[in-house]
Amino acid sequence: MNNVRSGRDWIQKAMTILKLAITVSRFFISLKSQRRLRLIQNIANAVRAETDKIAPEKDDPFAELAELDGLAIYAADGHYHGSSAHDQPIDEKRYPVGHFFAMNLRTQTMIHLDVARPKVKKEHDITALKRLEANALRMEEPTGRKVIIAFDPAIYDFIQWNNWKQSKGLYIITRMKENTNLLICDDC
Repeated sequence: MNNVRSGRDWIQKAMTILKLAITVSRFFISLKSQRRLRLIQNIANAVRAETDKIAPEKDDPFAELAELDGLAIYAADGHYHGSSAHDQPIDEKRYPVGHFFAMNLRTQTMIHLDVARPKVKKEHDITALKRLEANALRMEEPTGRKVIIAFDPAIYDFIQWNNWKQSKGLYIITRMKENTNLLICDDC
């Protein structure tokens, strides 16, 4: 861990401290490797899966709520950070890089869902989530286990929520927007 301002700063410090013969451009070119990306994703998923297995049950904040037994519970959100000088401008402006993450609220492990792929400006959260396969939003939970995802109101899309619920057992929880009209469809 180190306090650095950018990837470029990190590489330059690593070169000095570790006496590495790596250039900034070579490092960033190697980051574009799809094979390397898959390797890193596989390692991250394996570490997360192992951590979820060994996480002490006493640390699960939902353990005492019987109505949540058997449910996987996650929170997810998009996060944008400052753009770099070498990012391609869109309409003469550089936009920040965005990532979408989820956290297992029972074990506190993090999952990187995807990188934002804006066509113009920032990519909206629901657009990114729709692009992902529903299985990715299940966070590799076993078939038959229901998954709850808490998200901010940026992902309002009742039709998509119903599709996820019916096809994959995904349930979305969010705050209600002020301009949302409640319509009761059925008595429970």
